[in-house]
This record gives sequence, C-alpha cells and structure tokens, in this order.
Amino acid sequence: MNRIIFVLLLFSHLVTTAAADPAGQADFPTEIDFDVKNFSVNDRTERQQDKLHAATQFAQGRMQYRRRNFEQSLQHFQRAWRYDRSVVSITNELIPLAINLKRDAVAVRYAELALESGNLDPQALGRIAVLLAKNRRHAGAIEAYQTLLASKPKTQVDDSFVAIHVEIARVSLLNGNADLAAESHDIVRHTLEHRDQNQVSEATSKRLQGQGGVLYQMMIESYLQTKQYKKAHAALDKLNTLYPKEATNPLRLAKILAAQELFDEAVAQLNLYFESKSIRGASAPYKLLIEINRQKIKDTTAANKASVLTLQGILVEQHDNHHLAFTLAELLANSAEDTQDYTAASHKIYRQFLPTQASPLGYRIILNSLLQEVTAGAPITDSQAMEIAWILGNFYARERSFRSLTEDFIDQFKQHPELLKQLAKVTTAYAQQDEIPAATPLELKSFPGHTAAAIALLSALLEDWDQADTLFQVAIKAAPNLTGQFYETWGLQAYSQNRIERAAELFNQAIKSDFVKQKTTFHFFLAGAAYTLEDETAAIHNAKLAAELGATNPRLSSRLPWILYRTGKYEEAERLYSELVDKFGKQTSNPTVAEVVQESKMILSNICHHLEKHEAAVEWLEQVLDDDPQHIGTFNDLGYLWADQNEHLARAKNMLEAAVHAQPENKSYRDSLGWAYYRLGDFQRAKIELEKAAAGDSPDGVILDHLGDTFEQLGNAKRARELWKQAIEQFDPQRDAKLRKAAQDKLNKSTTME
Repeated sequence: MNRIIFVLLLFSHLVTTAAADPAGQADFPTEIDFDVKNFSVNDRTERQQDKLHAATQFAQGRMQYRRRNFEQSLQHFQRAWRYDRSVVSITNELIPLAINLKRDAVAVRYAELALESGNLDPQALGRIAVLLAKNRRHAGAIEAYQTLLASKPKTQVDDSFVAIHVEIARVSLLNGNADLAAESHDIVRHTLEHRDQNQVSEATSKRLQGQGGVLYQMMIESYLQTKQYKKAHAALDKLNTLYPKEATNPLRLAKILAAQELFDEAVAQLNLYFESKSIRGASAPYKLLIEINRQKIKDTTAANKASVLTLQGILVEQHDNHHLAFTLAELLANSAEDTQDYTAASHKIYRQFLPTQASPLGYRIILNSLLQEVTAGAPITDSQAMEIAWILGNFYARERSFRSLTEDFIDQFKQHPELLKQLAKVTTAYAQQDEIPAATPLELKSFPGHTAAAIALLSALLEDWDQADTLFQVAIKAAPNLTGQFYETWGLQAYSQNRIERAAELFNQAIKSDFVKQKTTFHFFLAGAAYTLEDETAAIHNAKLAAELGATNPRLSSRLPWILYRTGKYEEAERLYSELVDKFGKQTSNPTVAEVVQESKMILSNICHHLEKHEAAVEWLEQVLDDDPQHIGTFNDLGYLWADQNEHLARAKNMLEAAVHAQPENKSYRDSLGWAYYRLGDFQRAKIELEKAAAGDSPDGVILDHLGDTFEQLGNAKRARELWKQAIEQFDPQRDAKLRKAAQDKLNKSTTME
C-alpha cells in the first residue's frame, strides 16, 4: 500500500505546515519553570547551572527563530533540551524545525527520544508515528501508533481509528510481525463491514482500500503468514469483487490453497495465471509450482522432473519471460546430479537470457556450474576457460569486484591452480589478438578490457601478483578509455593486501597517465598511501591536490586536514577542518556529507584539546550531540573533557556510564569513566574501572597515569610510583612530552616525600 495513506492526511499537516512556514507555528511557551534570578553564582548546584544554561539557550533559540535563522534556532533548542528537557518540546520545536531544514535523520533521532520519554499528546504521537514510518523505523512507528490508539476513547471508532490500524498492519508486516498485522487487519475488516455501527465515512472506506485493492492484498499476506486461511479467502473475495479481472488473483488463491495443502486446486489456479501470460508475479508462481510438486511427489527427482516439464512447456509459449526462464534454469542447475542433460539445458537458458536480462544470481549459478565441471576432475578445455573468464568479466563490469559471489569462490581456484593459468592464457590471447577458442559459446562474451581486468583481480586475490600486474597492463592496452577504472581496482587491491609501496606506485602511474582524465581520487588515494609510508611531504602534496580538484566533495576535502592532524600540524588542521564544516555544515541532509561533518567536528575537538583550547574542544562535541544526542563516542569524549577539567562532573559521569554500558569492552571508555569517578572523589570505583581499562598487554600510558593517581589517593604510594614509571615508558617522547613531564614530576615528588 502507498505509504502515505489516509492516516497521513490526518497528521501530516502537523509536519508539512511547519515545513512550509516555520514561523507560522504555534507560539512558544512564554514562561520557563525556573527562576534563574534566585541563585547567585556561588550558590548554584550543577543541576541549577544546567537549568540556567538551558534557559539561556531557549531564549536564544526563540530570538533566532523570530529572525527566521532556523539553523541557529534549531541548535539552541537542541542544546536547551539536552540540559533541561522540561524547557523545550521535541515535537513542537525540534522535530518541525529539523524537517523544515531537510534534516530527517536528526528529526528521527529526536522522535525516538520523544517516544521514550512518554506523556505525548495525540498530535505529537501522530507526528512521530508518521515520521518514523516514513523513515523505516518500524518498531518505533508501531509503538507510536499503538500509544495514539490507546489515547483515544474506546467508543470513538472513526476515520482516524481505522486508518491507524491500517498503518499498524502495514508497518507490522514490514517489521516481520505478521501476528500484529493480522490483529489490526481483523479490526479493519470488522470496522469497514459494520460502518453502520461506527463513524467511519464512505470516502475513508474507499480511500483505505488503496489502488489495486492493496489493503486486501496485505490482509491476504498477513492471514497467510498466520495460517488464518478462511480469513485469507474472505480478503481475496473482497479483492475479486473490486478487481475481478486482476491477473494475479489466481496466483494469490493458489498460494492460499497450497498453504492449505489443496495442491490440485492450487495447480488449477496456477494454470489460470500461466494462461494469462502475466509476468506481474515475477518468479513467485513458478517457485510455487516447484514447491507444490515437491509436496505432492515425495521423490525429489520425480518432482523436479515434473516441474521442469511444465516450466519448459510454458517457456515455449512465453519465450521472452525471463522470470520463468531464470527459475527454470536454476531448477535445472540444482537438479543436474539427477539428469545430466539438465546442465546443458540450464547453460543454454542462461546464455540466451543473461545478455539482455543481467542477473547476478544467474551469473553465479552458471559460473558455479562451470566450476563444478572443473572440480569433477575432467580436463578443462580452453573454451570452458574462456566462458568462465567472460562471466567474471561481466561481473567485474557490473560491480568492479567479486564480493557478491559465494564465500568459497576463491577457494575453488586455490584448489585448481592450473585453472588460473589457463584463464590467464585464454584471456591474454582474447584481449591482445581477439582470439577465441573454437567451440566457445559466444552469448556471454564480455569486453576484452573487462575480461582481462577480472582475471587480473582474481590473480591478485589469489596472491599471484606477477600475473595480476601483467593482466592489468593487458586490460589497459585493450581498453585505454577505462585506464582510470583499472588503476583504481589495481591500486586499491594492492593497498588492501598491505602492498602499500606498490599501491603508491600504481596511484602515481594513474596520475601520470594521459588516459586518466579524473585524477582527483588518485591524489586522494596516494595521499593516504604516502602517509602510511611516512612520506609526509608526498602525503600533504597529494592531499592538497585532492582538496583543490575535489573542492565540492567533503570526503576528498577532508584528506588534507586529516593528514595535517595526524602529523601534528594542529593549527593548520584546525583551520582547514573549520572551513570544511563551514562549507558543508548546511548540507547534512545528505548522509555522506553528514558523516564527514560529524567526523570533522570530533577531530576538531581533539585538535583543540591538543592546543589547550578547552572551550572550543567542548563546543565541537556539543555540536555533534546537537544533531545526534545519543552518540556514544561523543559521550565518551565530552565526558572525559569535562572530567579532566573538573566540570559538569555529574553530567560527565552519566554520559560515561552510558558509553561503558553500550560498549563494555572499550578500554578508553572505562578509562574515561574511571577518571570521572576520580574527579568525584570516588577513588574505589575509579580503581575498579581503571584496572579494567589497564588490563592486557601494553596498556595506554594515560590509563596507567590515571591509575597511578588513583592509588596515590588510596594511600598506596609504592604502587602509584610503579604505575607512573610504566606510564612514562608508554608515552611517546615527542608527541606526549607534556604527559611524560607531568608523570615524571609526580614520580619525583613522591620519591622525595618517601
């Protein structure tokens, strides 16, 4: 059913009105339940400080809102909500603003948080349910709809009541909960059948049925999955009444009858569908026939043979039906052990249909079938090798990898090294001289360049890099216009196999090639390889070129500040990262851009921490939490910063406890939590967390330093000195010079006092 059914008409105006004109929303609250004037700075508790901060942020948000500066307004409201949830309404302020700014991911996060908080009014619940359903957050949408229903008077059976149940059923099916879908469909059926006893309008009844009777189609599915066959028949009867000439109705009836094990009746209905020559059922009717035959005929070989005969007969009449053809070919291939002729028949179908109806599954099956002929022990012919190479060439042309092939794909070649040599031989002859072995079927032929690149990639995966290098060169000569694509595959594969120097050479060759027109990504790749090889000059040079040539791409633009950051050039890295955030920060409706911007803000915080810009370090992390208020990594980073500065200790502790709960094996998170306990004076709990963080080989120097401080507070100076010594050994003399000096000062002082 169309996702935006009548229930959206009931509630979406609450969202779209705000989206069209945010300034037209209802007025904001004019009072805040907190008198900030009653507290002097010295008298305020941390909680009171949070409430004061929230009140300030809320006031700034209102001001920016009235000025129509919606980005700034949203950020202030987000900040206000985080510090005091009683100040800002998620549903009235945050969600509409986020939607208006096309930041659905942000809106969804806050919608889920609002749902957790409870105590939402019907308008808010409707808005949240629609938003979550639209963004495929099925469980949350169902919860919101159910809560909304519970808020309605039980006697109020009206348009919204039935529309909500239709949505619950739809979303429940998408979420894999057929039982709940069937329960809601029961209510919908009863409500629509007894409109004389409720307030549902005729217009709503017609609208809910949906185009093509989709409501009843979903009912059939939910009742089938819950084995309520009588109800499924009733829903199909309704569908037949509305659309008596619908070609797929016999197929739906066949599914119901087959589920009831009424196989002869089901086959009769399938035959009606086959006679219509419809392809709207895709492969489902043919697979259903195969399953029915296996149920009727206990001998699997005989059952498959019966299915093959029927499907072959249909294919004669529907010779261009690729759904049927591929289903038959797959059945033939899987039944090849029973009848030898099936293998050839399967190959014939794939050769006929794959060139015009490319199917990854079809390519996989024929490839596996051909490889099985190799593993059977019979000598492979050049024509077989050529066809295998072409199939791999077609895969490479579509995906530029072999990731969608079976997990044991590479192992099959490892067991037959002679096959790889034969593939390389026939591929080279084909790509260089256009020679094709005699008797090779030509239907699955792939371009010479793609074929050579595919076998080159296969050789690399099998770690035959001499052969891989040779064949990639063959591919480039065969298809110069694809030089960039081939170099990218070649170089990245080398990099992934830790052949970093070779990868750098290849990226350089690509940059120098006249046939590679788009060099930006190769500068990006080369910058990363050069950094790994500790060639700082080359890394920065290529990162600059990538940023200049790819100025509109945030990922390409981020490589230069990242390398500057990793090489300790913090001031320049800070400037460039800040420019990147300014440039792309308002484009975060794009998930890729949002990811880069979030990463940049987190790194900026780290940079500012190194530069001892504490307020800026905190602000960058606050901005991450503005849009992603449950971001666990930021909980850790910000919690640690606050703990280290003796600020917001209660809030820091709560955030860090949440981080550790989410990732209990993360030692950095445990160190941060231990340090927060230390700052709060809870040294025993600090010791427990820090010892867990320090467990294992070569613990981090900061963790050891913190643990040393903790033992000092617990009165064990000897153990504290041991830990400080270990920390000094772990600290890098240059990068961690300040930390080494601080630990050494503590060690000297403790030793003097001994």
